[in-house]
Amino acid sequence: MTTLDQPAGWYDDPQDPNAQRYWDGQGWTPHRQRKPMWGSTSAPAISTPPRPAPMPPPVVAPPVMPAQSAVMPAQPAAVALGAQHQNMPNSHLVWAVFSFLGCFPLGLIAIINATKVSNLWALGQYDAARAASDSARKFAIWASIAWAVVWGGSFFLFVVLPLFAIGTSTIQ
Repeated sequence: MTTLDQPAGWYDDPQDPNAQRYWDGQGWTPHRQRKPMWGSTSAPAISTPPRPAPMPPPVVAPPVMPAQSAVMPAQPAAVALGAQHQNMPNSHLVWAVFSFLGCFPLGLIAIINATKVSNLWALGQYDAARAASDSARKFAIWASIAWAVVWGGSFFLFVVLPLFAIGTSTIQ
């Protein structure tokens, strides 16, 4: 019996003495397996197509955490311990939104700083959270002043001056 006359099945791999390779009846397939420990057989008991070998579970490396100093600057121990008993500063977000409606550029800066406050506080950057709160308040005040100046000037220009002009033209 020649190699071409053999039925399909697992046979000793001609290239690797420690493995078996699947013969499909016409040629060698790329499917290989280790030889059984109890000895090799030249022909299998049942000639079935090869099953793919089960895949081992993927090896997942634990996530790499950046160094503590790369995430946030270290706070002195006294500040970190003392901040646990303090309240988070006011973000002034409502005031910032209303100032955004009155003066777009300054109100936008106020909103950006107001949204930073709670995140910085949660990260333990207490001084930065207080600075963001102060900055949000400052820009909200400036946006409100700008809004008052623009609307006050518009009221004066379009209401008071025309009334004054009408009043002075009827006197003569």
